[in-house]
Amino acid sequence: MDSKTHLLTQIIAVLVLVLNNFSGLIFSPYKVMRKISRVFDYKQIVAIFILVFLYFLSVGLIFGHSIANFIFFLVSFFATVIFFYISGRLYKYQVSILSLVATWCYSLFPTVLWFSITAVLFILFPPPRTQSFLGTLLSLVFIGISVVLLLWKITLVYLAVRFSVKSSALMTAFLMILYGMWFLPYTYALYLFSISRVPFI
Repeated sequence: MDSKTHLLTQIIAVLVLVLNNFSGLIFSPYKVMRKISRVFDYKQIVAIFILVFLYFLSVGLIFGHSIANFIFFLVSFFATVIFFYISGRLYKYQVSILSLVATWCYSLFPTVLWFSITAVLFILFPPPRTQSFLGTLLSLVFIGISVVLLLWKITLVYLAVRFSVKSSALMTAFLMILYGMWFLPYTYALYLFSISRVPFI
């Protein structure tokens, strides 16, 4: 087997693992997120970051947005990881920063899906949208999808923090509230400086 074939085989194997974990997070989020928190595979992490980069690249080409938004995503991502790492350490938990990176990466799937769906709908049904039956139905369907993805996102974030920080259910909820107290002003700052209306995190 030559080097190119070997590389292609490795790429396919990684993509299969990522897709398998993705489907698992839909049907068995508790079991799969715990497994992800225990094994750090940098190849899977790289694959997810490439997926996110491709999203930003595509949006940039279509809507003319700056690829610099990807840089702000990286800042938000690692600021989040550092926040939970330091918070866990302050409360004497055995936090694994590699586990936090891995689990938070996989918690990005609802985010990627929501932003992708939003971009596709913007292309297919650009505003202003009419108040017709079909227009109203589309809005209701979009709201329904958004709510489902938000609940899935919260679930994955909760599991990511709990398994990576190794905290109790109550402490995990407390850490998420603390994170929200930092995250909301940060989100407002991004909006205020016209960087992002909805943070990609």
